[in-house]
Amino acid sequence: MFDIVALVSTPSERTRAMKEPSKGSVIAYLPERFADWEAGLACAELNKPDAGYRVLTMSADGTPRRSIGGWTVAADLASDKLPDDTRLLMLVGGETWLDGSNDAVLRAVDACVARGIPVAAICGACTFLAQHGYLDACEHTGNAAFEFAEFAPAYRGQGLFRSAPAVDGGAFITANGAASVEFASLVLSRLDVKPWGDEHAWFTAFKRGTFVEG
Repeated sequence: MFDIVALVSTPSERTRAMKEPSKGSVIAYLPERFADWEAGLACAELNKPDAGYRVLTMSADGTPRRSIGGWTVAADLASDKLPDDTRLLMLVGGETWLDGSNDAVLRAVDACVARGIPVAAICGACTFLAQHGYLDACEHTGNAAFEFAEFAPAYRGQGLFRSAPAVDGGAFITANGAASVEFASLVLSRLDVKPWGDEHAWFTAFKRGTFVEG
C-alpha cells in the first residue's frame, strides 16, 4: 500500500519539530552505501530557511542508511509514505541501486510522475531508472551509455541519451556521478532557488574553487 501523508504522520521527531516550509518538502531517497557527496550541495541550499523548502530523508523501510563515506543517516520516511507537500523527489546515487534493495521506491517515483512532481536522479540512480523504463521517453544522461547497456538491459531510451554532465528532461532531472554541481544547479533552478542570490558566483565557487565578485 502507498500513502500520500500529511507531514505530521511521519515517524521522525526531528521532522515534527521543524517549522512548516512555505514552499513544501524535498525528499532525498538514500540507498544503502549512498554517495554522500552527490546530493550535498543541492540539499544544503534547499534546506536553508530563506529557500522555503524542507529536506527530508527517505529509505526503503524507514531505517537508517550508511554512506560510502561512513556516515549513518536517519530516515524521516519509509518509501511508502510521501508527504502531501512534496515538490521534488531526489534519488541519491550509491552502490546498491541494482541489487533489488531499492525497488520499493518505485511506488514513490510513480506517485510523483502521476502528480507532476519532478524526480531528480544522479549516478547509479539513473541506471536504476533506465532499467525500469522511466528514461525511455525523455532526454536524459547518466554515468555513461555503456553503463546503461551493461546494467540496464530493459532500457530503450538510447536515442534520447545526452553526453552531458546533467540534463533536465522535464519529468526527470538526471546527472552523472561526477556532476554534483551541475545536478544541484538544475534542481535549484527547477525549484526557483537562486543560491547566494547569484547563481553564477555560486556555480563558479563550487565548480572551479574560485570566488568571484557578485
